Amino acid sequence: MNTQLKKKDGKLKLSHRLSGYDLKNLYFLSIILAFTLSNIIIAVQARTETIAGYSISDEVSGNEGWVEYQFARNNQFRIISNVTIDLQIDINSHLGNRQLNFNITNKNNISLRIYNEPFETKFQNRRYRTGNNRFKNQWNAYLKIEINDSIDNLELSAIVDSEQNIGANDKWSLYTEEDGWKTLETEVTNTDEEAITTTVINSETELYVSVFTPALDISLLIALVIVSISFLSVIIVFSKSEYREFIKNRIIKHTDSVHRLSIDDVLENENRSTIIDLILDHPGIHFNELLRQTELSPGNLVWHLDILETYKIIGKKNIGQYVVYFPYYNSNPMSNIDIKLAKSRVTVQILNIIEENPGTYANKIAKNLDLDHKTIKYHIDKLITNKLVEIRKNGRKKELFPIIGNIEEINIERGSD
Repeated sequence: MNTQLKKKDGKLKLSHRLSGYDLKNLYFLSIILAFTLSNIIIAVQARTETIAGYSISDEVSGNEGWVEYQFARNNQFRIISNVTIDLQIDINSHLGNRQLNFNITNKNNISLRIYNEPFETKFQNRRYRTGNNRFKNQWNAYLKIEINDSIDNLELSAIVDSEQNIGANDKWSLYTEEDGWKTLETEVTNTDEEAITTTVINSETELYVSVFTPALDISLLIALVIVSISFLSVIIVFSKSEYREFIKNRIIKHTDSVHRLSIDDVLENENRSTIIDLILDHPGIHFNELLRQTELSPGNLVWHLDILETYKIIGKKNIGQYVVYFPYYNSNPMSNIDIKLAKSRVTVQILNIIEENPGTYANKIAKNLDLDHKTIKYHIDKLITNKLVEIRKNGRKKELFPIIGNIEEINIERGSD
């Protein structure tokens, strides 16, 4: 800044001239001042109301900024709107740790009533399904929103917090009498805190909304994927008819059972055949889905599943809260054989001979089956590679023995039902 004394009309006057550098500093100073003032205004506008109980009637002015209502038991509702709202909030006293934001954009002033109630006070079923996706209500509450007129744009946010059972993968859902619960498009936002957010456009005058968690958590999903992948190659290689032949060709000695069926009786029953087909088509299928697709009664389905498990045709695993079923390969006499070999009747016959005659040798097997030595050696080498058979030298002879633990010998008692 340049300062000079000048004489004008016989008097001395002080003259100031701002340099370019001073003008630049003044410009930045004005920006900082404007930003500070805007923050002060916003801070003033963020009105907070502390309520001892669970209910309030209030008026929220348009463009007033965020109005925060702090209720008992750490319930916090924040509302912002571009129009004036005649507001009523009622929270059930059993609910706690609810942190919700409502951002409203509309053309006209509105009257708004928000009720937060325990889920079971209106809804009995906590689960719903959309396509292949299943959801479960773990938030344990729902919102009922009553408006005297449709709202152009209603944005709902719930803070991601374990205390209120809300995770980043959860979804806002909307209930209607016609369609039941339907998932709303939900995204994770991070304005102040991480939250799940949805937007309802041109809303009805009465809304029921809640937060639902995907019923298949990530660990269960991974487990089911592993189960499916484990059997994918099996299902591709084995047709349904080949699987049945595979079951029939096993040598089995079985423990006592209440069932007195031949393996043919087990496989030829129409209901059990349907169950086998479903499990072959959908490894990892769970009980309720089998119940739905077979249309059997629960008791009847349990009976047929028990027969199939007893005869080692299917297996089951507990994964999370589900019992899932799959083709029985894990503890099968052929469990460690390359699946392509399991399709070979010769492989099955050779394994059966070794199981029945531990210490036998390749030449003897070749004579029994009337096959050349190279063919027998090929199959025996595969059995050895898959650790189902081992060679023990006895002088000049190479004797063949089944590997205990890798082969489960089960004797299926044949009889009539």
